[in-house]
Amino acid sequence: MYRKRSIFIISLIQFIIIIFLSYGVAGTPKQPPSVPSPYDLTPKQAWEMIQKNKGNPNFVLLDVRTPKEFFARRIEGAINLDFYELNFNKELSKLDPSKTYLVYCKTGGRSASAQKIMFRMGFKKVYNMLGGIVDWKKVGLPMISGE
Repeated sequence: MYRKRSIFIISLIQFIIIIFLSYGVAGTPKQPPSVPSPYDLTPKQAWEMIQKNKGNPNFVLLDVRTPKEFFARRIEGAINLDFYELNFNKELSKLDPSKTYLVYCKTGGRSASAQKIMFRMGFKKVYNMLGGIVDWKKVGLPMISGE
């Protein structure tokens, strides 16, 4: 009886120590510091990339907003694949994974998700524009509208 109780107490102490070390003193899980990805670009960096790649058949500007958003206002030269469409992954799989992609949306959320999906699918160079078309507009970069 004494031995079972000792083993239980030792196991309980080990468990508490592991939990304490996992969550740290403040009670929150320890996480690595947030490091910006080299594949995340500001709108100005994205503009520079677009300018450097004008006429480059291996560069694709990909807008992952809805068609309504796309035709209302977009970056010239962009193609549209709607992130919310059920066949989004199927449409992505039709793209050439060896090309370089600059992906954007309204505020950067959908494009960041699309970027992750594309990396998982084997795409090698997929850049996400931080802040999306909203931040693009804030810094006064050019856009077009219509079909």
